[in-house]
Amino acid sequence: MTTEQLERAVLAFVNDRLLRGTAPVTANDRLFEDGHLDSLRVLELIAFVEQATRRNVPDRTVRLATFRSVRAIARAFGDAGRLADAAPEPLYEYHTTPERFASPLDELRRRGELLDAPDGSPRLAGLGLRLFGFFDAAFSRWARELGADDIAAPASIPVATLERAGFLASFPQLLLRREDAESQAHSPAACYHRYAALADTALDRPAVLGVHARCRRAESHPQPLERATEFTMREVVVLGTHQDVERVRHRLLRRVDRFVTALALDGAIEPASDPFFTTASAGKALAQQAGELKLELRLSLEGGRRLAVASFNRHHDYFGRSFGISLHGAPAHSGCVAFGIERWVLAYLTQHGFDEHAWPAPVRDGLEVQRARAALS
Repeated sequence: MTTEQLERAVLAFVNDRLLRGTAPVTANDRLFEDGHLDSLRVLELIAFVEQATRRNVPDRTVRLATFRSVRAIARAFGDAGRLADAAPEPLYEYHTTPERFASPLDELRRRGELLDAPDGSPRLAGLGLRLFGFFDAAFSRWARELGADDIAAPASIPVATLERAGFLASFPQLLLRREDAESQAHSPAACYHRYAALADTALDRPAVLGVHARCRRAESHPQPLERATEFTMREVVVLGTHQDVERVRHRLLRRVDRFVTALALDGAIEPASDPFFTTASAGKALAQQAGELKLELRLSLEGGRRLAVASFNRHHDYFGRSFGISLHGAPAHSGCVAFGIERWVLAYLTQHGFDEHAWPAPVRDGLEVQRARAALS
């Protein structure tokens, strides 16, 4: 099928089948960003493209750039189309000197500062642990400045809570049930505890909430500090109107932007979708990227790799509906900003090494404050 034929066929399918009874779109209209299609409809659209072209749509091509408009679909999947990966454009980029980056893991082990806990999870000590404290203190301070409280969430969570949150439907492969309690699982993220605590309640004002937890996930290929089975997550959760969520998310986005610049780190903040979506959830991942529901800060590691160390998430009213949390008679909107503390330590040491005297001033000053407080306690 030629590009022109496919464009006409897809346009007819979208208008006559997917948008039946609503205003039609043109070939150049943005299907997701302008709200014409959602994650359920995109699965029908993918099936139609496969039927029309008589070939499979590879998972790697289910990206916003490929499905942005009818014309983009036709150009990607018509006879002249190229099924190339489409990387999202970054919102912020930070460049330093990546040729000097090196993994710190061997040096941490040599110094006795990366230890294996009895359960096999990695534990930091010495300089790595002080850096952990520096980053955690910074993120905690930002939350307090927004008026957030701070709770330490338990290491376990009821499986029923994860079902209510939709975690089991989207990420079943990551669930780790507790061996001593079938109805309990290890907490895969910190924020679920805050939604569960507010279940079936009516808010009288927006809420900004802080939470941190030791989390566990069933990683298929665990890597120390980078993608560990057990890790530390600190989150800022906001519940309110759409505008309330965007205000907090934007403030923390700007905070992180200035922080990364001050620490001379290499990376980018860019649109993302959760890397754990299964094939059946491809439509959800595409809709997530299309609406910029998830932004990630990805810091550079050795060899040109990048690692997500923070995410800025917008949920619309999904958790408000799922947990029965309302504001002014309507389901509350929610969002969260999450920081993986060990990942920050890994990326920082990869880029700056172990010579503290050469580190950026904000880190040296922060560690000096730590030492002074420890001396007084």
